[in-house]
Amino acid sequence: MVSQEIAGLDANIFISVINKETDYADSKKILDWIDDGTIIGVVSTIVIAELRSGYDASGDTQGKDQFLAHILGSSNYQIADVTVQVALDAGNLRASKGLKLPDALIIASTLRHRGEFLISNDLTMGKMKLALQTLSAKAFVDLIERKQLKK
Repeated sequence: MVSQEIAGLDANIFISVINKETDYADSKKILDWIDDGTIIGVVSTIVIAELRSGYDASGDTQGKDQFLAHILGSSNYQIADVTVQVALDAGNLRASKGLKLPDALIIASTLRHRGEFLISNDLTMGKMKLALQTLSAKAFVDLIERKQLKK
């Protein structure tokens, strides 16, 4: 087994699985790894708000309730609240890197939880120099699988 990585999750990782998008398989594998304890997933309350919005817009109350029960009931998910310090860190990231505020809040939340990675299928975030590695779902799966092969 690989040492436990701590990775922040962008909302698009969950959305990929919910909607069975093109990168579904890699995003699903990451969520399965969190479920089995291979990695720890950091979920910002910003991500929860984004997903809640989608569930409410589609009228999917059952999906929303299942999602919340799952991440709130698992010790393998760390819920990252937006504290004053996270807000200050995010403001700095937004100003210095030109990030959108939700992205800056997600990154700042992940860093506060000692995350080494942010997993996002937003390719623009992967091109920025940040204090953590931003990887697509596919790139993260490839990285973890290479580490598993080396063990």
